[in-house]
Amino acid sequence: TLEIKKLADDAKVVNVAISHFADDRNMYQNAAEKKKNRLKAQLSPQWQSRDEVKIRIGTDKWKSNPAPKNNYAALRKADEKELKEIERTLSTLASLDTTFAIQRSREIYFHMTGTNVDSNADIGSVPN
Repeated sequence: TLEIKKLADDAKVVNVAISHFADDRNMYQNAAEKKKNRLKAQLSPQWQSRDEVKIRIGTDKWKSNPAPKNNYAALRKADEKELKEIERTLSTLASLDTTFAIQRSREIYFHMTGTNVDSNADIGSVPN
């Protein structure tokens, strides 16, 4: 019937939209991971150097320095802030799992069309 065809068409559109969204999410996730790794590689020696100085002068002097220069801390601050933002973004992107939505839209499409194809087949390649 016409209603079943409309439902199948809607399921196909939803599947394509979710698939594109998933592709974009993966692209952004990969770019964010690369940026995170670059920032960590840049910050790691700075953190190590800071910790070594802290140990060398002692925690008491470190905390009670009457005239801290904060030169290196200021340089790290922007990168550390960016790293936190990227990690928060990665966490959000990871929570956007589209697997179930893609699977469910495929099931609806195949059920509505009566098509019995391989579960890995691209829904866009299935004839209407």
